[in-house]
Amino acid sequence: MVQRLAQAGRTNRTGACAVAGAAHAAILVSVDTTQILLLAVPIVILELALIIFALRDLLRPERRVRGDSKVMWGIIVVIFGIIGPVLYFLVGREVERPVRRRRRPEQRRRPRPLRRRQ
Repeated sequence: MVQRLAQAGRTNRTGACAVAGAAHAAILVSVDTTQILLLAVPIVILELALIIFALRDLLRPERRVRGDSKVMWGIIVVIFGIIGPVLYFLVGREVERPVRRRRRPEQRRRPRPLRRRQ
């Protein structure tokens, strides 16, 4: 292989052959389309699921977002692929905190009387 590369004129200034480049090209040729699809399809499905889930959450009428701009967050979710929905879930949406109501004095629990040990 080294001799074929040298005969083809693929040498650098010092006369060393570009064997590493040829080996890299051979590795790239050995990866076929089905292997690439098997790697890409789960990533695409995950990306689409995140986008759909984020947009569904964003379009809820009671949802509050940072900056009060749902349109801006929708654009971020759609344009930035996987990173957009992750940013929305981590930074963009405001967490709904349940409102704690104080009980009226008549609704408060009375403490139980202590039992005597026998």
